[in-house]
Amino acid sequence: MDWTFGSLFYLMFLACFWFGIIWTFIAVFNDLFRRRMPGGAKAAWVALIVVLPLLGALIYLVTHAAMPRDGASLPHAPATGSVGPAHRPADEIATAARLHDEGRISVEEFEYIKRQALAIR
Repeated sequence: MDWTFGSLFYLMFLACFWFGIIWTFIAVFNDLFRRRMPGGAKAAWVALIVVLPLLGALIYLVTHAAMPRDGASLPHAPATGSVGPAHRPADEIATAARLHDEGRISVEEFEYIKRQALAIR
C-alpha cells in the first residue's frame, strides 16, 4: 500500500474518532453505575446504549447532565473552618423541604437534615 499524506490523515482521523467513541462509552457507563437509580432503569439504559450506541449515549448525556450523583443534592453542613458563605439553617431546611416535596428524600431524611441544620448553632 502506498502511504500518502491524505491516507495517513484519514487513518489518524479514524483512530481519534474511535478513541472518542470508546471514551464516551466508558464515561457514560462510569456515570451510569455511580448514580443511585433502580436496577431496572440501569438495565434499560445499558440496553439502549448497546442497541443504539451513539444516539443512546447522547440521550443519556443530555437527560442526566444536570442530575446530581450519589445524594449530592442533599444539603450538607459546611466543614468547620471552611471558607465560603455563612451557614444558613433556613436555606438548608428550605432545600430539604423542596427535595421532600419533589419526592427525592423521605420524611426521615428531611427530619434528619432539619435536626442537623438546627444543631450546628
